[in-house]
Amino acid sequence: MRSGEPLSVLLATEGTYPFYTGGVSTWCHRLISQLPQLNFNIYGVVTNPYAPMKYELPSNVRKVQKVPLWGMMQPAEYSSHHSFSQHLKSLMDTTPEAIAQRFLPLWESLLYGILTDRADLNELAETLRALNRYFQQFSYQKTWASPMVWSAFKNAITAAFDSRPPDTQDPTVAETKQAFRLLYHFLTVLYFPVPSADITHSSAAGFCGIPCILAKLEHGTPFLLTEHGVYLREQYLNLRRQVKSFFVRWLLYRTVTAIVRLNYHFACGAHPGHL
Repeated sequence: MRSGEPLSVLLATEGTYPFYTGGVSTWCHRLISQLPQLNFNIYGVVTNPYAPMKYELPSNVRKVQKVPLWGMMQPAEYSSHHSFSQHLKSLMDTTPEAIAQRFLPLWESLLYGILTDRADLNELAETLRALNRYFQQFSYQKTWASPMVWSAFKNAITAAFDSRPPDTQDPTVAETKQAFRLLYHFLTVLYFPVPSADITHSSAAGFCGIPCILAKLEHGTPFLLTEHGVYLREQYLNLRRQVKSFFVRWLLYRTVTAIVRLNYHFACGAHPGHL
């Protein structure tokens, strides 16, 4: 923070403010409105790039960054932080050699962090930071489309799923593809640059907390976390209702659990939210 300037807060949301109504959104709106001495930038993780705003933003909101997980083939279709020429360069730079040397070690490290209980959370967070840096230079979609990335994924989940409960069938090709595709979308947040702020505040211990974790690693930015419910429990219940495949649920359970653990590990304060 520069002398004389208001403190800047990055408020990260997921499926809530300012694009959806509800209790958490109401809390976010009141928080911003009742702290006019602070400047807020909103990092909103949303389902699609066309979600309209449902609130009239207070005057101390300086920027809204929409981070869509769905509704596009690749993040570059929507994101404005790369120019068209930069996007073309990233496509040309994303060669098989670059993927093998720069991405695969990080991809394998990420999968290990998700699929094992023995992963070190600091190392897992550093992997996320390295992936975020990678995607500032290389194409997100082209990297994920590499056969090497698919093979590494299949090998990792096959080894990890060997400890599955008795009488559980091996995943089909369709189930494996579905799991891979869902990871592609949920990890889209790694494509976007780390926002700059004096303080970050995540409204859930979910994927919206990733930029807060990265900002803490990159700049030492204090990270506050407010849980309005129990994010992990809510996601477990939602996945149970929405995803039929046991294998796909298993992988997403592991992924969400890893993200929640990272949020709590790096947050310098966690407290229940009240309206």
